[in-house]
Amino acid sequence: MDRVKDSLVIGIAPTKHAAAWTGAVAAQQAGHYLAAAAAYLACPPDPLRGRSPALFNAAWCLELAQQPTSAEPLYRQLMAQPAEPFLRIETLFRLGWIAIEAHDMQAGREHLSALLDLADRSACAGATVEHARYWHAVCLEHDGQLVEAAARYAPIVEEGNADLWHEAAYRRLLCLSQVGDLRGAAGAAAALLERSVPVRDTIRLQALRTLARDEAAQIARAVAAA
Repeated sequence: MDRVKDSLVIGIAPTKHAAAWTGAVAAQQAGHYLAAAAAYLACPPDPLRGRSPALFNAAWCLELAQQPTSAEPLYRQLMAQPAEPFLRIETLFRLGWIAIEAHDMQAGREHLSALLDLADRSACAGATVEHARYWHAVCLEHDGQLVEAAARYAPIVEEGNADLWHEAAYRRLLCLSQVGDLRGAAGAAAALLERSVPVRDTIRLQALRTLARDEAAQIARAVAAA
């Protein structure tokens, strides 16, 4: 569920440095990610935005080249210097994702928490923020904060993001079931089974609904036996 596309490029203003930048973008779009990363880092600083765009694009190319441990220091360099809120949000998401992929859920939660705080302060919204909210809840769930995680999944389900609502609904169901909130868990199961909000991955939706039916049946048995 890493939402960033391979074609992502953080741009710069048109300047005399555009030729070097164009070469780096061309290498990235051709799939020559290591060469593109080096080319971005070799570009002169943008007069308006400094080194931030080059650092981000170079780091992203290193991720695409399956070198996240090399990408991470570049993202951290970006965070240590001035940058627009939207670029800092994208960078914090990448840092959070790298941590989650490395199974360091605490670090992932810290990066995503910082992202959500920044998004709130700067009134930024969009797909990155939406996905950050979901993965922040996943990190809380992993840390055993099941009630808090369930509470954070709830608005994601309600908003109906085509990539996220069904995943959030199922994870909320599991959280509530584990803490013994059978009534809440039954409602979470119903939200997943009965909603008609579109999703992009219908096969995944059907798989989650099958699991939710099994959970709902267990909950019904538990309620009947109580």
